Amino acid sequence: MSDLIKAGAIWLFGTIVKDEWIWPGDTGLFSAQMVLDALGQFSGDVTVMVNCDGGSPSEGEAIRAAFEAHPGKVTVKVTGNAHSAASLMIMSAGRIEMSAGSLMLVHDPSGPAYGNPNQLQAAANELSAMADAYAAVYAARAGSTPDAVREIMKAETMFNAQEAVAAGFADAVTASAASADVDPVMQYDAAKRAARAAFNRAREAQMKFEAREAGLGDGASQETGQMPNVNEVVNMSNTPRMRPAPCPRSSGGCRCRRARAADAGSPRACRPGPGARSGSNRTAGAC
Repeated sequence: MSDLIKAGAIWLFGTIVKDEWIWPGDTGLFSAQMVLDALGQFSGDVTVMVNCDGGSPSEGEAIRAAFEAHPGKVTVKVTGNAHSAASLMIMSAGRIEMSAGSLMLVHDPSGPAYGNPNQLQAAANELSAMADAYAAVYAARAGSTPDAVREIMKAETMFNAQEAVAAGFADAVTASAASADVDPVMQYDAAKRAARAAFNRAREAQMKFEAREAGLGDGASQETGQMPNVNEVVNMSNTPRMRPAPCPRSSGGCRCRRARAADAGSPRACRPGPGARSGSNRTAGAC
């Protein structure tokens, strides 16, 4: 299997070079021949991931022609850069998507030249011919004219994802995971469960506090074994919770259930404590 194929897609990350420039063990380089070999592993539609700063323009054109000749639909996803020859090579894809932060560079081809005036002029003519040919490719993709695209190339234009789509060089900007839509029903259910759990914890703490203060238990949690803070009262309403007046204790003593906030000023029912006498004023009534 081709080294360019990972997770069911072709990954073109690195620099485009001629195949003879790649030695065994080299990484970050790919050629048109390598892309052809990878495409041969797919009989139908294929996804191509791209993050490339360019390289050899003739190899970029060879890759573009290979995408165009592929029998299935080629979907290119730019996840970093599609610069220079890399922007050229993807122009024949059936669909081009760019991540929100990716960039595309469209410019004139360039290359070194050495020699006498005639040789230098020949090199310049060759570059001009390449530029005209590539402008026609870009124009066909964008629905523009070669002359208009030549001006873009001469200006060495860098497009962000939205600008590339607006110019016709790409089809869509892909949404990131963080901005993906969330099912509103699932979001509401999750919020409701969280609110219910928080209310139950608060109510449990309140009941333990009241039981401890009324002498009906030690208020310890069976789940954690921790004692609640008796100096804090959990109140789920906007009304401050009022502490009832202390119950006067006689020799018989009594244990009062704490009144609710709304009944804080009303008499509280008492039950006799140990040693209380029958018929005394320690029966049900004001405490």
